[in-house]
Amino acid sequence: MPARPPRIDDLRLVVTMPEAGGTTPVGVLGPVGARRETWLGRHRYGLLSVVVLLLVGSQTLNGQWSSDMWEHAAVVRELIAHPFDPTHPQLLSAAAHPGFSPYTVALGLAGKGLGVGAVAVLSGAAVLNVALLLGALQRLVVEVTHNGRAPFWALVFLLALWGLEPYRYSGFFGLNSIGFVAPYPSTFATAVGFATLVAAVRSSRGGRPALLVAVTIGTATVVLVHPLSASWFVPALVGVAISWRAGARSLAAFGGALALALGLCLLWPYYSLVQLVTESSGLESLNQSMYTNAVLRIFPMLLGLVVVFRRTREDRRDLLGLWLGGALGLYALGAVLDKSTYGRALAFVVVVLVVALADGVGRIEASWSERSARRGERIGVVLLGGLLVAGLVTSRAGIIRMVPEPFLPESIRGSEELIRPDERYGFLVGRVGPTDVVVGSRLADTRVIPALAGRTLTLSVARPFVADADERRQAQREFLDPATSRERRGELQRRYRVRFVLLQAHDDRDRRLVGKLQRAGASVAYRNAEFVLVELPVPS
Repeated sequence: MPARPPRIDDLRLVVTMPEAGGTTPVGVLGPVGARRETWLGRHRYGLLSVVVLLLVGSQTLNGQWSSDMWEHAAVVRELIAHPFDPTHPQLLSAAAHPGFSPYTVALGLAGKGLGVGAVAVLSGAAVLNVALLLGALQRLVVEVTHNGRAPFWALVFLLALWGLEPYRYSGFFGLNSIGFVAPYPSTFATAVGFATLVAAVRSSRGGRPALLVAVTIGTATVVLVHPLSASWFVPALVGVAISWRAGARSLAAFGGALALALGLCLLWPYYSLVQLVTESSGLESLNQSMYTNAVLRIFPMLLGLVVVFRRTREDRRDLLGLWLGGALGLYALGAVLDKSTYGRALAFVVVVLVVALADGVGRIEASWSERSARRGERIGVVLLGGLLVAGLVTSRAGIIRMVPEPFLPESIRGSEELIRPDERYGFLVGRVGPTDVVVGSRLADTRVIPALAGRTLTLSVARPFVADADERRQAQREFLDPATSRERRGELQRRYRVRFVLLQAHDDRDRRLVGKLQRAGASVAYRNAEFVLVELPVPS
């Protein structure tokens, strides 16, 4: 009989763990158990997860989210009102919106059933998303590394092992970001993506055929909920296929599952995936930060490259090596082609590096003996500890927002940056109708208005499916220019059905416009120290 090919669990490294009566090898790729750990050691991942959930919950109660939160809130608000026949949540038009995904439709139905608003629904989803993410991350790390000690270290490194200016961006889950992006579709999609990869990896090792059902549903969900996550998720699935060990027939079934997932995506009724992929929408400008000082932001994680190299040397089809190669390849292609959306693969690069480093640290920990530790290992512990402390320092802006508001010093609690936008713009509710168009004089206004009440003339950021975006921007510039004639402004008002104008109380240009609008018959519907809401007369 021919010798069977070596399995992943056969591979070993000359690192030993002291045991009574001898030594047990700890492999580069083989399993590492937790036999000698204390109760705290065995449950440390769960305990750290509880801490993370409490911090995220605190930030959610504080209402501290990044700007994209308000676009997602606008989407959910529209789906609460019209879950089966929504119109564009920001513009008074029938255009589709890529935010109408299975995730937001489910939140819209939940909000409608519970009788609560979009912000409340997304707040609950924030904590649930992070819980799903933490559970899926733990299973993914164990599945790929066979190291029961690695999940704890992976979570520690993912939260705190950052360089200068840590990312605050969807798909990144450091302490500077996780609380801000917790309600976002990208967080839900990442959790589902990790769980789907677990099912795919198990299938690749001869798991139950039913796992392919999870692969199909999970893949379709990730692509529909957050298409940008496909930039790392699809190459990761390709990596699983390359590492396949369960035979050609099951690999063909895996390909069929992915094809079926694509078919489900094409049948999604709320927006066209084909149009989304093929249409130019200006999204490239939104992801340029993926290529700005990226190495400085993640350089401590590059220690994981050493572990990836050693794993790949032992097994050329090692998943971490394949995943890192695929993600870095797509990231580099984005730089060459000037397609910054491919740069979103950097989020998965980060995950692979921290998982690899966590695996390496977990294996060292399994064989660690303070009395016999080498000098280099002790230096490594000190270095890693210093990098973690530095990461906490550079993430302080995010950490501050996780502190319960009553515990913050008065000087920080009253900071302009910590004022909740839904409280700042709360006066719109009750004064502006669901489909009243409000022209805001600042980009921040345009972001928040649709989340609370009404629609806007323009988008806050470029989005697909809006053919007249440039024309709308030009119209807004003209409308807000005090030099624009009364006749021209009236023409724009009729074309775009403008009902209100939101201006800054202390801006000289805006004050001149208020006077001009009032002379044309407009009235001040609301005024405070910051804003002036002007209601326009109904055009004849």
